[in-house]
Amino acid sequence: MNVILTLNSPLGSDMGPNFSLTPNTGSITPTTASKTQLLAGITCAVDPAIASITVQSIGLCTNSLVVPVTGVKVATMWAVANIESPVGYDTSPTACSEGGVTGVTITVYYTGTLGNGTKLYSDPNMGNEINSGGSTNGWFWIGGHSFNYQYVVGVSQVTNYTTC
Repeated sequence: MNVILTLNSPLGSDMGPNFSLTPNTGSITPTTASKTQLLAGITCAVDPAIASITVQSIGLCTNSLVVPVTGVKVATMWAVANIESPVGYDTSPTACSEGGVTGVTITVYYTGTLGNGTKLYSDPNMGNEINSGGSTNGWFWIGGHSFNYQYVVGVSQVTNYTTC
């Protein structure tokens, strides 16, 4: 998942010129940014379960700031395709094994932290819930995490959330 990290000016003249970027969970790319990049806004690839990023000055000043990651988040979800698998393929994916079945990618939107109880939507306006066909048996994957998705209008949610 990508987020745009932007700090407002003015930053103290003794801060930086570079900053370390540390997520509260998972990983972040890049792990450092310049003052210029942070003032302009830098795109960072982060774990979908992220809730905040700590930005710490590297240099004389080592002050830090915890920036919450809020709003609508977008991620690419990998799902098992609804087609017959060729002979010899493992047709039984598990929590952390895609099993060799053919899959598709789906762009999903959500708010908060990805985990059990999270609702997934197919549009950034959060108007259309992801329809998993009503099955809780299929596995989905986002950024090193697997889960089932139960689709029932109004109560759809991530279940069995697992870090792989």
